[in-house]
Amino acid sequence: MFYGKKLLILTFIFVMIISVQVSADSDNMVYLIDRAVEWNIQQVIHDSQLSYPAHVAGEEEIQKRVTLVHNYTEKLNDTEYSSWTLFLDVYSIIEHETRWVNYLYLDEGTSFGIGSMQFSTAKMYADKPNYILQSDTELQIKLAVKYYIFMVNHTNCRHKAIVGYNRGHEVDNPYQYNYFEKVIEIRKEVKKELTKGG
Repeated sequence: MFYGKKLLILTFIFVMIISVQVSADSDNMVYLIDRAVEWNIQQVIHDSQLSYPAHVAGEEEIQKRVTLVHNYTEKLNDTEYSSWTLFLDVYSIIEHETRWVNYLYLDEGTSFGIGSMQFSTAKMYADKPNYILQSDTELQIKLAVKYYIFMVNHTNCRHKAIVGYNRGHEVDNPYQYNYFEKVIEIRKEVKKELTKGG
């Protein structure tokens, strides 16, 4: 009888912990999606290349994009870091690079998409014509996550991988790059607001 009550109490505690975790995950995703929606709108308003409102992704599309980054990070992560940590890295990179806008062309036509990836890099992972790469936002996100995880494994350092994502190669000292500072500043702002940390 004593063990039955003890098992019941432990089961109740476990269910409560899981419920709190699910609630925290949900709150975190809501915050990240809301933030991405706001930055997307601001980017479209302030970027003369974009025609407002045609380039605003909208809340449903932003939710899809943020969720895809999260899901692909979980699915593709083969590093020593938690998927949540890598998710926040990629989220911060995308916020800095494009503010979640699907650009057809960036960097004088060498880059494209939500993750601001070079066509040549994308084609290392997906042998697709440019127009497919430019229009398939899910593929763009998958490639961005895959490339970032490759850089993490290649450099054995998240900070080097952040700069490597942008520069296309390994760097010795990521702290000397303005790009690194900007991405980390976004990550710090995001982390400060999250209940889950990371």
